[in-house]
Amino acid sequence: MDERNVSVDLIDEARGQAAQNLDRYITATKAWFNTKLAPRSFVPGDMVLWRALNPGKLQNKWEGSFRLAELDGAPLPHPWNVEALKKYYI
Repeated sequence: MDERNVSVDLIDEARGQAAQNLDRYITATKAWFNTKLAPRSFVPGDMVLWRALNPGKLQNKWEGSFRLAELDGAPLPHPWNVEALKKYYI
């Protein structure tokens, strides 16, 4: 009976240690990834490029220049995710 309790305790301790290691790994990975992100901000009137949804091997990954909205307030057909946009410089 004692050997069984000891082995269960060791298994529980190993699981706890593995969970702690995983939490530390996730935290460190998030911190590293967040340092690589470039903040994006747009102001009214900025020209932007839009990322193609499924570009082929030889197709451009970025398409034409688009305006998110006209100054007259024309509605957009759908919202845009900032990850699919980048600033277009002339």
